[in-house]
Amino acid sequence: MARFGFVGPSYTSLSPIFNDDRTLNWYPERDEAGDSKSAIAMYPSPGLKRFCSVADMNVRGEITLNGRAFAVVGSGFYEISSVGVGTLLGSVANDGKPASLAASSTQIVIASGLLGYCFTLSTNAFVAVDPAALVNPRIVLCIDDFFLAIRANSNQFQYSVALDGTNWPGDNVSGVEVFSDNIVGAIADHRQMLIWSNKQGVAYYDSGNTFTFDVVPGGFFDDGLAAPFALNNIDNTTFYLSTDMRGNIVAKRLQGYLPVRISNHAVEQAWRSYGDVSDAVSYSWGWNGHSFWQINFPSANSGRGATWVFDVATSMWHERCFFQNGLEYAHRSQCHMYVFNKHLVGDPLSGIIYEMDDTFLTDDGNAIKRLRRAPHLANEQQRIQHNSLQIDLETGLGPIVALTNPDGSARGPLVTLRWSDDGGKTWGNGLDLDCGQIGQYNTRVIAYRLGTARDRVYELSTTDPWSPRIIDAYLDATGYGRVPTPRLQDRLRQQA
Repeated sequence: MARFGFVGPSYTSLSPIFNDDRTLNWYPERDEAGDSKSAIAMYPSPGLKRFCSVADMNVRGEITLNGRAFAVVGSGFYEISSVGVGTLLGSVANDGKPASLAASSTQIVIASGLLGYCFTLSTNAFVAVDPAALVNPRIVLCIDDFFLAIRANSNQFQYSVALDGTNWPGDNVSGVEVFSDNIVGAIADHRQMLIWSNKQGVAYYDSGNTFTFDVVPGGFFDDGLAAPFALNNIDNTTFYLSTDMRGNIVAKRLQGYLPVRISNHAVEQAWRSYGDVSDAVSYSWGWNGHSFWQINFPSANSGRGATWVFDVATSMWHERCFFQNGLEYAHRSQCHMYVFNKHLVGDPLSGIIYEMDDTFLTDDGNAIKRLRRAPHLANEQQRIQHNSLQIDLETGLGPIVALTNPDGSARGPLVTLRWSDDGGKTWGNGLDLDCGQIGQYNTRVIAYRLGTARDRVYELSTTDPWSPRIIDAYLDATGYGRVPTPRLQDRLRQQA
């Protein structure tokens, strides 16, 4: 019986005959002890539970400061309490795009609909900033208690008086001279402002000169930013969706001022197929020692969207989705804050802020579709007899109130196994495998008499409300004498 790579990352390709790996709503986790059953396992992505809901639609941004939580939802600026009550603090312009929020020690400045607003924590005063002073702000940052604003459709930025987000002097304005294109986006990182056009980037710092912010010597990077809101601080640096004058769409992280590619060709090919990626929105979050960078592509897949996640701990990609009416949509979150010991994410299609946790077995009552598509099983196009396939996963996790079959009989959670014998082009009907009612921990998940194929791809999926972890898979096959490409687990063991 041979073990094969049923656990691993997403390498979804537009050419499935070459590589058809896919991981959806599971993420790979390496064995850090060194003596586990497998070098890597698949863990379920967290579910969603409604935490707060307000009348406005589209949670466009979130921020926390001094233990308080705030969100821009539609045309409202809200404070979110620890028990999930949203209180309207003021109104903002709403252009349907993400809002940008930045905090000093005493204030929060918001850029929304190309207008600026300032909220003071000590007084709860919310004011609109004079648009003649703060001109067309698309993105706001805070460095050394100075607020900075990137002007939309220009190569200019401006900064406020220190500790006063309502005061923006007219001579505190500068144009980027290092590149000629308009600014696409910016982020604050290590007390520096990193600014990108669609081709190049540059770093500014608080120099203390007459004009406070100057170019960092050597702080130049020769690639651009693909989307204004597809960049985040994570793992002590900046991650961003990059583009350049040669037309590449690539995920990168900065090492100093050196952009380093973290995406792979298959992921990049999927992004290229989406067409316009300029509306991509990302956020970062941490879970059980993993640092995740999550990117939503709202325009992908004819408007259904797509969501990709990079795991810093493993350098692997996986996908997430919101499953509804039998279709996969982009995950229902576009911003994140960690507050009240909770991960709170904002829904771009409603006024709901969800708590995200792996104890939730649904996405706010909607089934979570989890899917793992394994690598090709082939031996130089020789015919292989597939006698049986056993999936090693955590069984006996059914709910206390048992799930039922159509005839009313009790059952455990089901996984559906299906396969393709033409390299992932077409698929047969699924085979449902029972994974055991609650407490049936010794349940074995095995499929027998699976036929023959020269090139087979197996796929496992489930939509039942449970949280299975996949450890491995074991194939009893005749004619499967060797594996041309080593299993991911074996490669990881060799690297260790």
